[in-house]
Amino acid sequence: MLVPAGRLADDVGRKRAFLLGMALFGAASLGCAASPALVMPVAARLVQGIAAAVLIPTFTRSRAPVFPRREHPRVMGVWTAVAAAGLGILTVIHLRRAPDPVISLALFRNRLFAVAVSGVFWYYLAFAAMILAATLFLTSQWHYCPVPSSLATAALMMSRQIASARPQGPILRRPVRRHIP
Repeated sequence: MLVPAGRLADDVGRKRAFLLGMALFGAASLGCAASPALVMPVAARLVQGIAAAVLIPTFTRSRAPVFPRREHPRVMGVWTAVAAAGLGILTVIHLRRAPDPVISLALFRNRLFAVAVSGVFWYYLAFAAMILAATLFLTSQWHYCPVPSSLATAALMMSRQIASARPQGPILRRPVRRHIP
């Protein structure tokens, strides 16, 4: 959706596309809030996704001329980090205030669960860093174009999936019965 949305912004203008995305996202949010049945919030979330796809390229392209070209990766990194941190903070605030949240924060008081979640987090952080490093290496050192570089990193990810699909031995055969409050 991002590529067609970027093309739309090029055709109708960034400001007009941004305002259209904002209006569409706002209307879909109202649709989520006023939904009487289950099907309506699902449809409204779909519209929100389309509207977000219009907002992201128009916002990023409208901010690009403000910064020198060599600073664009840093600006996008900071923008992404701030957005992710804000989303994380809002999620924790929501989980603390919700009477019956989907994920109870009490789960994190269980040491086994907290260690497992931490391990998964660090594993995927390292995996994402490895994919980023491989992509940067392929494009800067071996001078691959973006498409072959993406295909090479996709092969790396697929090999990880294949390697992790094999049975892991006695750990999987033995059920663990522990009570998590």
